[in-house]
Amino acid sequence: TWLMIVIDSTSINKESGQITKQQLLSLRKLIENNKNKSLVICLHHQPIKMGFWIDQVGLENADQFITSIANQSNIKAVLWGHVHFESESKLRSIKMLSTPSTCYQFWENIDKPDTSKPGYRKINLFESGKLDTKVVRIE
Repeated sequence: TWLMIVIDSTSINKESGQITKQQLLSLRKLIENNKNKSLVICLHHQPIKMGFWIDQVGLENADQFITSIANQSNIKAVLWGHVHFESESKLRSIKMLSTPSTCYQFWENIDKPDTSKPGYRKINLFESGKLDTKVVRIE
């Protein structure tokens, strides 16, 4: 069984994001109360460094978020947008997945967008707790 947890990371009048204390508390309770389920956490702002200018407007309290999810074996993936860039990495056993934009892509040079086609991330969830993912580019 899977549980998708969606977190609102938007901040009023800011491009960067933040998770409220109440949301962090709720997240911790959801993780603890659903040890028998496989979890995917979705938010808008990136909780890890991407290695280019977009890091200036990421999740401001990423350290608190990472502390909340680290060492939680029932969390299978964290998924975010905001960066207009495709990436896949791991935080221990957790897949850390950014999704490309369905319009234009970003890259290291702020003045020159990436020329990759728009896209989206497809995720298949299996009863075993395994997930497969791939990025599909739109022609």
